[in-house]
Amino acid sequence: MALTRYPPRRLVGSQSEVGLRMRTLLASVMGVAILLAGCGAQTPAPTGAPGGGGGGGAGPGALPPVGAVWFGTGFEPGSTNLVGKTATVKQGTPVVALGHFLATKAPEDMTVQIVLLGTTKARVPFPPGAPSTSFGIDLSDQKLAPGPYQVNFVDKNRRTVASGTLTVTP
Repeated sequence: MALTRYPPRRLVGSQSEVGLRMRTLLASVMGVAILLAGCGAQTPAPTGAPGGGGGGGAGPGALPPVGAVWFGTGFEPGSTNLVGKTATVKQGTPVVALGHFLATKAPEDMTVQIVLLGTTKARVPFPPGAPSTSFGIDLSDQKLAPGPYQVNFVDKNRRTVASGTLTVTP
């Protein structure tokens, strides 16, 4: 029995087939890229100055992301626009907290829980007012000692709806 030699198989088709495959692949990749770019989430431009020492304002009408609490040295009169956004304050300096949450809440149904190293140091109720998805509160009266604090906005069902970390330095 004689062995029959088969001609070697080409791994790739002719040049015209390769060109067609490459153009098809390139068109598919470009189509997917355009689709993803058009449907992607739009991220807003950052507002305000980064926190720190005497930090700047958070910008007019700026709110923290949903579920977050920002800190500052005060509010603009007649609004909840944060002034002097920061995450670190010196002991004894004024500090306010601004929380933003998803569902509208009545301030009477909310409290601010201040936690130092796992121990609740204070529960501060909000003054009466109109329901909203964001509240600001002055924490200066709490006489916070130096340390890392977790500040939680808690609803009447004891669910934390917004939270932030504040460091108080000596």
